[in-house]
Amino acid sequence: MEERRRGDVQSAQRFLSRAVTLSPRVPVALNTLGVVYARQGDYGHAVESWNRAVAIDPRQYDALFNAGLVEGRAGHVNEAKSALSRFVATAPKDRYAADIVTARQALQALQ
Repeated sequence: MEERRRGDVQSAQRFLSRAVTLSPRVPVALNTLGVVYARQGDYGHAVESWNRAVAIDPRQYDALFNAGLVEGRAGHVNEAKSALSRFVATAPKDRYAADIVTARQALQALQ
């Protein structure tokens, strides 16, 4: 079963990479590609994809949140603080209430 999942993630990564190559300004594809990279443990490419998604559309709150958490875990304090602070300040409170709490806790841990 694990091998099948790994193959599915690799297939998703190939598909999304191709989609982003063909249409590089589709933030949802970039966000999803970032998630796939993160599942593969490729956090550098994940953060790069999430940052590209947010640069295209600042309302890509999932990408902003994910980037902030991963940057914090990687010890990139300034980048993490920037992303998480921006997420807390701009994400819709009704939709992202639980993630805002998590982001605030992550910011506290970075102090």
